[in-house]
Order: sequence, then C-alpha cells, then structure tokens
Amino acid sequence: MERLDFSLLNDLVHNREAGRLIAWLLIASLGMLVVVVTFQIGIALRRQSWQGAWRKTLRDLGIFPFLIGAIMIALLFIRSLLPPVPLNRVVEMCVPLAFGVQAALLLSPDDEPLLEITLASPRPLAWVLAERVVTMAAVLGGIALIGTAITVIRSPEYGSVPDLIVRWLPAALVLCSIGLSFTLAVHSSALSIVMVFILWLLMFFAATAITQMWPILWPVVMYPAPDSDGFTLNRIVVMLIGLALIVRAALLLRDEERLLLNLRKD
Repeated sequence: MERLDFSLLNDLVHNREAGRLIAWLLIASLGMLVVVVTFQIGIALRRQSWQGAWRKTLRDLGIFPFLIGAIMIALLFIRSLLPPVPLNRVVEMCVPLAFGVQAALLLSPDDEPLLEITLASPRPLAWVLAERVVTMAAVLGGIALIGTAITVIRSPEYGSVPDLIVRWLPAALVLCSIGLSFTLAVHSSALSIVMVFILWLLMFFAATAITQMWPILWPVVMYPAPDSDGFTLNRIVVMLIGLALIVRAALLLRDEERLLLNLRKD
C-alpha cells in the first residue's frame, strides 16, 4: 500500500500566513452569526411579556463568585508566594478560570429543580440562562476590574487597565462558553469543570509550544504574547469564538422537547 504524502498538510500547519487568512474567515463568519443573533434577541426583548428575576438570579449564584474573587485579590497581595509569576499573570490566570468554573455551574438540566414547570412558564429557559450569565458577568467582571486596577497601581510597567483587560477578557469568554456548552451537552457540571480546567491548563502553560509546533493555530490561542504579530486579530477571533459558543448554548435551550427527552433517557 502506497504511503500517503502529508507534506502539503505539514506545510499548511506550519504556514503562519495561512493562519491570518483563517482568522479573517472566522471573523467574517462568527461576526455575522453574532450580529444576526443579537438582532433576533433585540426583537425578542421588544416583544417579551415576562418579567425578569434578577434578584433571585443573584441569590442563586451564591457566594461562589465572591469566594473566587476574594482568592484572586488575596493572590495579588501575597504574590511573593509565587515569585516566578509576574503580577499581571495572576489576573490572567484567575479571571478566565473563575468565569469557566462558574459558567459550568450556571444551568445543569439534571440539577435544575422543576425543569418541566420552568419550560412550561412564559419565560423561556434561554432567558433564564441569559439572566444568569449577565449576573455572573457583572459580579465576576467587577471583581476582575478591581484586581486589574490593583495590578496597574502596584506595577504600572505591565500596562494600563485596558491593556490588561484585553489579555483576560477573550480567554474568560471562551472558558465561560465552554463551561456552558459542555454542561448542556453532557448534563454534568463536574465533567464540565474538568473540561474547563484541562483547556485552561493547556492554553495557559502550552500556548507558546502550540504556536511553535503548529504556527497556523496562532489566531485561536487564548494567551498570545502581547507583542506577537497579529495580537489584535487573535483577540478579536477568540472573543468571537466565545460569543458564538454562548449563542449556541442558548440556541440548544430553545429545543425544549429534545432537552426533556434527553433528560428522561438519562
């Protein structure tokens, strides 16, 4: 049997400029998806006849986000325990992981009480998810901004507040979307947290090695070097990937019959 020639594929994955073309294709396709769905959400909000439950949503989140925030800020002050880690990297480590773990716990169909009643109510389950995502983003985002401000005050050489936000926000969106999507797919928050943790470890500690082995993947790594070529393109692509996966998670909840059938089958 003649051996297959993979030289063309090998040349492609090692072509950094091919990654730039992929980045623009992803921006065009995912950007269009996000714009269309945002427009549809706007129309739905104008026609909505149900009331929000923001206070209940905040109570449902519990103390977990605040606990993560307290740990993150504590790490900023006791960074002497982690001498090899620069101060700005502490924020980049904690914030996206906190978003991913909390997102995995937001809405697990197996753990949701009285799901059939919720599906029969006027408020769509996708709206319940949206309330929880927005509330989580407000709480953890506020904590992350405090940590970012502390970093800039203590070590201004790492850049301004917007510079640091651009470092952690896209990764936070991706891990949040992975936590949501995986929980809805496997109906298990625990497995979703493991998935988030594995992806975070891979991207945070092996991003440089990944781009060296396969240069074409530079548009999708979550932690590129700030001075790397195509840094802005990377940030846009990663943010759009996160937003698109969150949109996909919301769309999964629209098929209520399939959701109930899967639960009963499990």
